[in-house]
Amino acid sequence: MTLASFRILGLPAPQGSKSFKGMVEGKRGQQIPRLVESWKQLPKWRKEVTKQAALAWRGKPPLDQPLRSATFRIVMPARPCSTINCQTASINSSRRCRWSTTLGM
Repeated sequence: MTLASFRILGLPAPQGSKSFKGMVEGKRGQQIPRLVESWKQLPKWRKEVTKQAALAWRGKPPLDQPLRSATFRIVMPARPCSTINCQTASINSSRRCRWSTTLGM
C-alpha cells in the first residue's frame, strides 16, 4: 500500500559528519558546542524533502505507527570510482544501494 509518493530532483545530499566550530553560550549560560554540517547542500536537500513530503501528505491523518519502508530510486553514476574494477563496482554498488534502501540501512 502506498501512503504517499513524491519526487525530489537533483542529487541526494549525504548526512556526512559535523565540523566542530567552537563553543557558544546557551540560553541558560552554559557552554554548548557549535556544530556545522560538513556537506553544504544538506540543509537545502532536507528542506526540499520536507516540502515535497508535506505536499504529498496534505489532507491525510498523521501516522499512528512508525514508517516501516521507503523506496529510493537513485541514478547510478555513469562512471564509478576508478580505483576498483568498474564492472564489479557498478554491479556491487547497484546491489548495495538497492539492499540498503529496501532494508532501511
